[in-house]
Amino acid sequence: MSQSNIAVDPDEASNAELTTEERHRVLSNERRKTAVRALADEPEAATLADLVSAVAAAETDADQTDAAADEDTNSDAVAVELHHVHLPLLDEVGLVDYDAATKRVERAVPASALQST
Repeated sequence: MSQSNIAVDPDEASNAELTTEERHRVLSNERRKTAVRALADEPEAATLADLVSAVAAAETDADQTDAAADEDTNSDAVAVELHHVHLPLLDEVGLVDYDAATKRVERAVPASALQST
């Protein structure tokens, strides 16, 4: 299986090394990509609620055609998916550290690695 470094700066010591399959799996979902980009902008650990707000806002901005969409319902769906699907996967491949019990998430790699996704 081939390896692909997702980091922009190959000299970073803590870069996550992902296989091509892992990279594809991480980038195959738009909500997960949005979450990764939001985390790249966070200077330190974020709460799940903070990340949900950022992702829901980005999705609302991207989908202005449905102005009647219920923002609370979208936030609930984002929260459930991030908590149960996306953050555990990102933690598994080593891009973030997610503590499901405290609902805290932080980058496990430099911001430059997340910005390249």
